[in-house]
Amino acid sequence: MWTEELLIQAEGEVEALRTALARTEVAKTEQFIQSIVDLLADDLNTPGVIETLNQWVKRSDLGGHGGDLVALSEALDSLLGLKF
Repeated sequence: MWTEELLIQAEGEVEALRTALARTEVAKTEQFIQSIVDLLADDLNTPGVIETLNQWVKRSDLGGHGGDLVALSEALDSLLGLKF
């Protein structure tokens, strides 16, 4: 069910993702992208995808590195329709 509180939470999550994608170094992305594919293949497990995105953002915020931003941006666009 939609609530104002959930909308505010979602806006914060999108902003955190934008901030992470603007970094020069981000957490590893290869397994992260595969996790998104796997979750989508699991009956379009959208809540799982959102949780996985939020976990990746946290790892990047904590100094994770070794990620491929180009591959991630392409995956977010092609798999989720998110263009940043």
